[in-house]
Amino acid sequence: MVKYIKLTNVLFLFTFAFLLVSCSDDDNTGTTSYNENRTIIEAAQRTTALNSFVEALTVADGNLISTLNGSGPFTVFAPTDIAFDDLASQLGFDNAGNMLDQINKELLTQLLNYHVVVGNNVSSGLSDGQSITTQQGEDITISIVDDKIFVQDLTELSSTNTAGEVIVPDQTTANGVLHFVNKVLIPQAAIDALSIDIRPNLTELVVDTAALSLLEEAVIKAGLAGTLSGDGPFTVFAPTNDAFTNLLDFLGDDYNDIDDFDNAIEIELLKSILLYHVIPSEINAADLQPGNVLTAFTNNSIEVISNAGSFEIGDVTMTNATITATDIDGINGVVHTIDKVLLPQAALDFLDLLGSDDLVTVVTNTPTLSILEEAIIKTGLTDTLDDITNQEVVDDESTADIDESENTGFTYYKPATVFAPSDTAFQDLFGALGANYNSIADFDTDEEIALLKNILLYHVTSGAIKAADLSVGDITTALDGSSLEVIARGSTFVLGDATNDINAQFTANDVIARNGIAHIIDKVLLPQEAVLFIDSL
Repeated sequence: MVKYIKLTNVLFLFTFAFLLVSCSDDDNTGTTSYNENRTIIEAAQRTTALNSFVEALTVADGNLISTLNGSGPFTVFAPTDIAFDDLASQLGFDNAGNMLDQINKELLTQLLNYHVVVGNNVSSGLSDGQSITTQQGEDITISIVDDKIFVQDLTELSSTNTAGEVIVPDQTTANGVLHFVNKVLIPQAAIDALSIDIRPNLTELVVDTAALSLLEEAVIKAGLAGTLSGDGPFTVFAPTNDAFTNLLDFLGDDYNDIDDFDNAIEIELLKSILLYHVIPSEINAADLQPGNVLTAFTNNSIEVISNAGSFEIGDVTMTNATITATDIDGINGVVHTIDKVLLPQAALDFLDLLGSDDLVTVVTNTPTLSILEEAIIKTGLTDTLDDITNQEVVDDESTADIDESENTGFTYYKPATVFAPSDTAFQDLFGALGANYNSIADFDTDEEIALLKNILLYHVTSGAIKAADLSVGDITTALDGSSLEVIARGSTFVLGDATNDINAQFTANDVIARNGIAHIIDKVLLPQEAVLFIDSL
């Protein structure tokens, strides 16, 4: 079955539609097809999309033109001009004309005869899996996928995309039928003579190996199919299905299959793990040497370890991977299968994050932040500070909001730093607001709740900023157009707000959450609108 289908040029199809209309005869009956009174050769000559095919027939040795002008009937799978240009490019020629000028004529004759079948094989008579012997002597195989007809030649492996699609079928002629195909079909004789490399690429190798089906799912999920189909060369240490099953067990109950990597953090993690298995050079088993090898996951290396006359692969864990099969050869590299999913430090950091609380839980579990918890709930900001790892990716745009964390080497989704006012700080704010404000519940109008929300957003900034990373200057907050000032006080820092009066002192630093960091402060920071509100009271 064809798993990959080469896309055809849409403009090319419009050309065909135009030609089929413009070449019609003005016969008396009004019912005769424009080719029914012409031979296959004559029909091909009148179709500009088959110029290279007609030229090839002229260049080739033998009497193929005479044959296809004969009584027949014949079926011809005629490659289009684009198909001939594709073959020319594959063989290192500038275009089809250059190729036909230089190609061995006897070989070209074999190539063309491989497209000719004795008999009248209309599309409705073709069946999936049907094998047809060509006039060249070797067989072609018909595949039918979603009502589309494909012709598989001898370059066709079960995983590769080398089948030719019948893009215009059933052009009836006086001595047979023409089908237009988007690939020059290649018999074994031509493969050998032209040294055509028919090996699959690494993505296709993975797709075609049953024991690597979970790796296939992971590669697709992480968007790396194109990377592993690239020029290379690459070496892939490919974890088997059993290896992925063990990884899922290790990750816990929330991970039962690859589909459970369903949000931005998890997909980025999966991508990092997969790149950790890819070496940006080709290393065959005979070339393995003990030592560290850099991977395609930037600045991360795996270790090749000698053990009892063979090699194992080491990661950042204490368990090495055993190589179970070697030197599975692809056109752009080599695959070695292993019995373990290798884990970079980023994966262990992720597991540590999973074991930590999110920012909302940090606030909830801190006794001195109970009023801040009430305020977060009152203003509906729970989702803003909630753990994003619980949210699924719903479209490709979600990955655009990913920020880099310099602390763990792993990518977080919108990490935040929260300067969290203590309960005492909120009590001081209530005192400044007057007798009508004794608790969060007293913010009971839409205007007051909106103000409270903006005050809270004024305490949040993007990125996970540890105390050691603070420096003098302004920090942009989540409240549009507002910033805080980090001010040096001896060997420590304080925070200045729009009051330009009393600064906030840090009472606890670096409370780590999986989606950011909290620092506890002794004052509710006030943006300009809050200062104006207090003045109005």
